[in-house]
Amino acid sequence: MLHILDFKDRQDFNNPLLINLAIGAWLFTLSGFVMLYHSLFKPHWRKWQYKKGM
Repeated sequence: MLHILDFKDRQDFNNPLLINLAIGAWLFTLSGFVMLYHSLFKPHWRKWQYKKGM
């Protein structure tokens, strides 16, 4: 159960669409943190990867 917000009838309104959107938002947030880490702490990672292949 994700959460209950209907205070009048106390019904749970979770459905697959809401759960999938919450999971998608979590994945977008996680990927944003990964990209932030790579841009701040490993800024020359791509250049190093291309030079290594040559």
